[in-house]
Amino acid sequence: MSWGRHFRFWNFTSPSALPAGLFAALAACGLAGVGMAQERPSAGETMKNPIGPLTGQVLAGDDSGALQIRAFLKRRIPPLKLPPDGDRWNRESAALRKKILEAVILKGIPPGVREARPTVLQGETLDTGHGYLIRKLAYEGYPGIWIPALLYLPKELKGKVPAILNPNGHEPAGKAVPYKQVRCINFAKRGMIALSYDWPGYGQLKRGIIDHRDDTNAFVAHNNAAYLDLCGQSGVGVFYLIARRGLEVLLSLPNVDRRRVGMTGLSGGGWQTIILSALDERIRLAIPVAGYTDMLSRIENPSDTGDLEQNPPDLGLYADYSHLTALLAPRPALLIYNHNDFFNPRTTGPRIYEAAMPFFKLFGAGDGFRFHDNLKPGDHNYELDNRQQAYQFISEHFLRKEQRIDQELDCSGEILTEAQATVNLPGKNATWRDLALNAAKELPRTPLPSGQPTPTWANELRSKLKKVVRFPSLTASISELPGSSGQTTIAARRLLFTMGQDWRLPALELPADRPRGTAVIVADGGKAAAAEAAGSLLRAGWQVVAVDLLLDGELAAPNWPRCQVAHMLETVGERLVGVRAAQLEAVCQALAKSRPGLPIRIVGVGPEAALAALVTGCLSDTAQTLVLIKLPATLKGLLAQGVYQMDAPSLFCPGLLELAEIEHLKVLAGRERVGRNLDDPFLFCGASPL
Repeated sequence: MSWGRHFRFWNFTSPSALPAGLFAALAACGLAGVGMAQERPSAGETMKNPIGPLTGQVLAGDDSGALQIRAFLKRRIPPLKLPPDGDRWNRESAALRKKILEAVILKGIPPGVREARPTVLQGETLDTGHGYLIRKLAYEGYPGIWIPALLYLPKELKGKVPAILNPNGHEPAGKAVPYKQVRCINFAKRGMIALSYDWPGYGQLKRGIIDHRDDTNAFVAHNNAAYLDLCGQSGVGVFYLIARRGLEVLLSLPNVDRRRVGMTGLSGGGWQTIILSALDERIRLAIPVAGYTDMLSRIENPSDTGDLEQNPPDLGLYADYSHLTALLAPRPALLIYNHNDFFNPRTTGPRIYEAAMPFFKLFGAGDGFRFHDNLKPGDHNYELDNRQQAYQFISEHFLRKEQRIDQELDCSGEILTEAQATVNLPGKNATWRDLALNAAKELPRTPLPSGQPTPTWANELRSKLKKVVRFPSLTASISELPGSSGQTTIAARRLLFTMGQDWRLPALELPADRPRGTAVIVADGGKAAAAEAAGSLLRAGWQVVAVDLLLDGELAAPNWPRCQVAHMLETVGERLVGVRAAQLEAVCQALAKSRPGLPIRIVGVGPEAALAALVTGCLSDTAQTLVLIKLPATLKGLLAQGVYQMDAPSLFCPGLLELAEIEHLKVLAGRERVGRNLDDPFLFCGASPL
């Protein structure tokens, strides 16, 4: 898949240069002011405001942001450890399934939603005249989300027969795409039942263009599952329950042999196949096709990273996809990959198949675990060669020898048009926004004090906030690099803040005569976006340190969308806003130590930088004042206005809205410390957080 059509890249070159849609949405949320203390200087005032573009390079080429990020993530990939025997793996795998379901997939989802049986609406039945029927149906995959599906049935059903669940992936035509219809028809002609269902954002569940930004149907933007994560409810759980309830629709049919239930799909359908088959042992055979790869490949190759559901928060704390593959053992599984595709066999072979094979051998089931490298056509496909591999594998395990047909049966002239495959739905489906706003009705759970907050309230909220943002303990050392930036109209010192083996933050320091304090500026887009604020602060007598936080400026990862990097950070248990806030705090502590007696002011320019600054202020009193430019007024406003997670990923910290709103954080930081622009008066500049 080409991710280029799904993502837009933003270059913030000034505090006002935000994506138009994001700026408008945040403005509608009631953004804090964006004013500066003084106007931009005229040409004659250049020496008073000696700011040109803050674009001087600090990091060496072999220490880029992308390299730092990849090294950080690689150190956190969970190892796959082979137990001594099958009995031990049975115990470990049961515990691992339970942990993944409770701590990742179903986290925060109400028990009534988790446990509900699917409601099914039956539609018309088409007699194809070719030995099978097609029954149209819709089932409620998640409250408010109706999933259209086609059920393929042999016309002469006798006794118990195998059944195959066929999820759709990133396929615009959904269940109507010909290659999927051919596969399901062939299952039915072999005496099996097949259920083919659509996926959110595709098939009947798409409206408008499929570019992950169509707000008429927020399901198109899979990454906006982060709306639910923000509320403390698992976004990936929606996808999982849709698939699981499709399985339950199949299992409810009287002719289905529960011992012979399989699942297969391409791309996102392959991902659904591995995630459901690994975690639900009612799937007795799995054939994921070009559906997933390991975490190392997702880190090394941006084209392999995938959507949020493929890298959900905290999955990597417990399992890589090699673990999920091992969870299939000893059930039969055929992994199909396409030779010239992303998720290609040259990496998935050793990192997925060969890594999991020893687990199958623990049970003497190595022969039932296979790998197919598709050469023709070799691109992203589930065409004839791959389908015939699937028929042969399923027949071998589910059918008697005399029933097996290895070659594809002709079904030309039997393919439905997209209109003919359409299923009537009971109404308009809920969007991510609808789901999240419903979940947020009683949020946040922390009461906001009507008067002066008590120390107990503050200490409890601070402790919980540290856990929610996964605030790491970082300590920075400062080194000055030779030379100046050469980009400003005065010499700027090139600083490097080193934080153990993980991070090296680049910064430019702009000196002031007899400084009143040190202003640390962080900006969405990095140092280049901090020039206007830096000029105002210099004129006001502050020395300025403009520093790049993770994913901004020199710590960006070119050609790797920020939201995907955020997904990878969160899947290994980190939180982007927490890492950025901890980096900022470490910078402030290092500067305070090296410049004793000078107060520290943090200036966050842009929604994400401002939130990082606010979180820092909540958890530390190193900075005496905070200036939060373009801070969203509320987190609920992000949901109501449809701000895209891909535009501002750190704003959607999992569980943050469940704990607190922006106003709670301002109270915790100390309202008297917080200004919304550079000319706000500070009533008590020496204030500390409660």
